[in-house]
Amino acid sequence: MTAIGNVRLSSALPAIIVPVNAPRLRGLVEQTRAASASSDVDIIEWRADALLSHASLTRARDALAAIIAEAGDTPVLVTVRTSAEGGDITCGPARYLDLCLNLVRQRPAAIDVEISQPHADEVIAAAREKGVVAVASRHDFAGTMASAEWARELALMRELGADVAKLAVTTATPKAARRFLDTIEDYVADTQSLPLIAAGMGNEGPLVRAWAPSAGAQATFASFDAVTAPGQIDARVLAALWRACGRRASA
Repeated sequence: MTAIGNVRLSSALPAIIVPVNAPRLRGLVEQTRAASASSDVDIIEWRADALLSHASLTRARDALAAIIAEAGDTPVLVTVRTSAEGGDITCGPARYLDLCLNLVRQRPAAIDVEISQPHADEVIAAAREKGVVAVASRHDFAGTMASAEWARELALMRELGADVAKLAVTTATPKAARRFLDTIEDYVADTQSLPLIAAGMGNEGPLVRAWAPSAGAQATFASFDAVTAPGQIDARVLAALWRACGRRASA
């Protein structure tokens, strides 16, 4: 069973990932302290692009070290989200590669890799060499991709050598939400599938995130102090709901 740090990925006991996202180190450390102290948080994601949009790579490396130290036993997933996929930093392929390789050397528990990036395979290979879990990600902000396209993107993640797949889709209507959940169910039924982090965005996003483990997803993103995507549900609310459904240990 694949794990991110000490968190095993399972749809029976799905993981809640919460972002910390601030432009200054003090805010990042405060958010990390609060999130890591909560039993409703399993993994912390550092959205490094907010800091990297104005700070040096050296400061980013120092920030990651501080976040990992403050998180303690809570695993840290680091993400450089480019503006093309909804992030705060605009950079070309070479810059994206350099940023990710440098952050991998800090040995976080996992790193997010945008598969739309030309050097995604290099980041994934470097992560695996360092024992860092490679989470391959794709976002469909318009929510207009065909289900077959989502399936092809998920298949590509495995071909690139990723350890975990992440698919985030805008689900503006109940019909769109059902279509995404059906795709999740079909994907995880394949014995060759990777562990899946699924996230709905838009009006039906919170419902998709809550229901995703029932379709077979092993984790999703929720908010704590920072909201980094539309459709994020509060981690405490999500944990209570999953607890009521028997998908989370009692508090």
